[in-house]
Amino acid sequence: MVSDMESAETQGYGTISVEEIDRVLLITLDRPKSLNAISPGMAGELRGVIESAGEDGRDIGAVVITGRGSHFCAGADISFAETIGGVADATIALRQIRRAFDAIYQCAVPTIVAIEGIALGGGCEIAINADFRIASEDSQLGFPEVKIGALPGGGGIGLLPQIVGRSHALQLVLTGAPVDAQRALEIGLVGELTPPGTALERAIEFAGTMTCHSAAVVRLAKAAMSAGAGLPKSAAMELEYLATTSVFGTKDRSEGMAAFLEKRTPNWSGD
Repeated sequence: MVSDMESAETQGYGTISVEEIDRVLLITLDRPKSLNAISPGMAGELRGVIESAGEDGRDIGAVVITGRGSHFCAGADISFAETIGGVADATIALRQIRRAFDAIYQCAVPTIVAIEGIALGGGCEIAINADFRIASEDSQLGFPEVKIGALPGGGGIGLLPQIVGRSHALQLVLTGAPVDAQRALEIGLVGELTPPGTALERAIEFAGTMTCHSAAVVRLAKAAMSAGAGLPKSAAMELEYLATTSVFGTKDRSEGMAAFLEKRTPNWSGD
């Protein structure tokens, strides 16, 4: 288990816990009594940790997000949502949560979500703002906001159609019905299924397939692909050309080629 790893260094927060494991930043949503429901406090802590993970000079190669206990995240904290009095209050409150989701989406390093149990509403939006989603075979995902007269506000409308397609996104949002893990895999809502209780282990293992490479090159590849996603093909290809050629000015490119020719493991510097 992760807690047994000698390289793990735990840091204390109020609503999340954070560990660094072999260049993987593991963030655990830590409100198990409320099924890890998202409060403004949690959103603020999550945003701060995610943004610091992408800072230049920090030796973080990937971020993994999971939830404490049997479930990933039940969504927004309804007890807090009930106190929102109108549009002005909602704008302020939801902006703070939205910024946490944006931080995940814009993170400079790869982000992976490990899902056990339920990932509903804002919990599912944390997942879709990440680069990769790994879920246990008995998990459920969905957007139930319509059932309480609300709408998703962190990607369930703007981002979800890009991931699963318009029809599947409409079905998820307009019915409010969750889908099981197998269906989530079929429509592209998650990328991989694991036996119950092993999603986190697999997510850390998967993160390791990226953290073993040059941090500079991985970050550049993600940045170029993200920037080119909404551009015409010609502009996206030009970004690819600029990113690919710029790699030839790095120390890691020279080290990678030398290591290949010498049949040894590269000693990446991150430069």
